Amino acid sequence: MKSGKNDKRRSIAPPCLDGVAMEPATVEGLHGDECFERRIIDGAQLSAAAARAVVFDTCVIRRAALDGSKLVRLRIVDARVEKSTLANSDWTKARLSRVEITGSRLTGLILSEAEVRDVVVAGCKADFLRCGSAKLTSVKFEDCILCDADFQDANLEFVSFAGCDLSRADFTRAKFREIDLSGAKIDGLRIEPEQLRGVTIEAAQAMFVIALLGIEIR
Repeated sequence: MKSGKNDKRRSIAPPCLDGVAMEPATVEGLHGDECFERRIIDGAQLSAAAARAVVFDTCVIRRAALDGSKLVRLRIVDARVEKSTLANSDWTKARLSRVEITGSRLTGLILSEAEVRDVVVAGCKADFLRCGSAKLTSVKFEDCILCDADFQDANLEFVSFAGCDLSRADFTRAKFREIDLSGAKIDGLRIEPEQLRGVTIEAAQAMFVIALLGIEIR
């Protein structure tokens, strides 16, 4: 367990979108095995869509309604997702690489067994996010609501939670490497004492750790 800033934090690779020519696309449904490449997708109404092996490659997705979707083995690479609704969707075994998700609703989104690398999630409502058995590498959650999120059995490497509300989030049996909880609200966080090696916290969070270790201060 460390206190203060983590100087070993790995940088996060941004989406490769600068200078890329993209065309607007109208997406009215998803049927499976589709690949959307170099597209701007604005306002797509895809609530409850069900499909397998859909790919979004080098895309900007804005104001999309993807709530309740079931997109098994979804792949998103080099993309921005802005002001969209992904709530209560099942994206089991998804692969996200070099993705930015901002101002979106992710309540109850299932990312079980997903591979998430070089991803920033900022300003999102992501309570009850489900990342059980997922692998997260070089991921930054910033100013997000992550109350009751589930990271059980996940593998987290170089993951930070700046300004996030992690109240009652469950990290039971998760494996950690260079995790930064400083600046996060961790009331009721479910974590085991032996998992604290390699975790960065700030001084204001020390009382939570002391209580977790069963230490009594008089």
